[in-house]
Amino acid sequence: MERTVESLIARVHHLKTFSSVVMEIERLVSREDASLRDIAAVIEKDPPTAAAVLRLANSSYYGLAQKVGSVTTALSVLGLHTVRGLVGMAAVVRAFAGATFTLVKPELLWLHSLGCAASARVLAGEAGRGMQEEAFMAGLLHDIGLIVLLEAAEEDMVRVKEALASGAFDSQAEAEREAIGFSHAEVGAALASRWHFPEPLVHAIRYHHSAQACEARARKNLPASVDPHRGMLGVFVFIADQLAKAMAMGDTVDPLVSPIPEGLWTLTGIPVEALGRVMEEADELYEDLVDSLVFSA
Repeated sequence: MERTVESLIARVHHLKTFSSVVMEIERLVSREDASLRDIAAVIEKDPPTAAAVLRLANSSYYGLAQKVGSVTTALSVLGLHTVRGLVGMAAVVRAFAGATFTLVKPELLWLHSLGCAASARVLAGEAGRGMQEEAFMAGLLHDIGLIVLLEAAEEDMVRVKEALASGAFDSQAEAEREAIGFSHAEVGAALASRWHFPEPLVHAIRYHHSAQACEARARKNLPASVDPHRGMLGVFVFIADQLAKAMAMGDTVDPLVSPIPEGLWTLTGIPVEALGRVMEEADELYEDLVDSLVFSA
C-alpha cells in the first residue's frame, strides 16, 4: 500500500480529538450569530483542552492582573482572536505531550517550537507589523508535521537523521522526501489545512525551511483579502527557526543553523545591529514561557 500524507496522519491517534475541537471552533467563528458562550461550550466539552486554555490564559505570556477561572472569562478578557490562538496552542501542547517517539525527546521538540514561537513574536513586534499573535502561533505550529513523521515513520526518520549527520543531503526536507516521499513541512501544511487554519499560516508552515519561497511570497503584491500581512509570516518563522536553533532552545532532528539571506532579513525592516537585542528579548520571553507552561495536557 502506497504511503500518503493522510495515511500517516491517520496513524497519529492523539491528534484526532484535538482536531475535532479546533475545527468546531473555526466553524463557529465563521458564523455571525455565534456567541462567546457557544464557543466556550465547545472548548469545555473537551476538559484537557479547556484546562490547557486556562493554563495558557494565566501564564506570564499574557500577564493578566487577575486569575482567569473559566473559559468564558478567558474569551471575554482576552478576546476571540486570542482564544482561537490559545485553542491552537493547547492543541500543540497536547500533540507533543501525547507523542511516543524516541528519536528526539518530545519535550525537547516542544521547547524548540516554543523557542521558535517566542522568537517569531519578538521579530514581528520589532518589525512593527502588529501580528505578534499570528507570528507566535505560526512558530509554535511550524514543526507539527514532524510529530507525525516521528510517530508514524520513526525508522525512516532515524535514517533521515543519520543522512543529515553524514552530509548526504543539503536539507532535512530533501532527506525526508527521499526516505518517506514528502517532508514534515508538507505534512504540517496538510494538517493546518485540515484544521481550517488561515491560508497564510498554512503557507508559513509549508515553506518554513525555504528562505527562497518565503522571500518570494513576501515580495508579491498580495491582496489583503488573501494575506493581510503580505507574506511576512513565513519570513518571521524561517528566521525564528534559525534563532531558536542558534540559542539552543530545545532540540530537533536537524539542529544545523541555516544562513539567513540578506534579502530575507531586509524584508523585516529591522537593522542588522538590532539582532542581538532581538535574540535577548526572545530568550527572555522563552524563559518566561518555559517557567509558566507545564509540559502536560
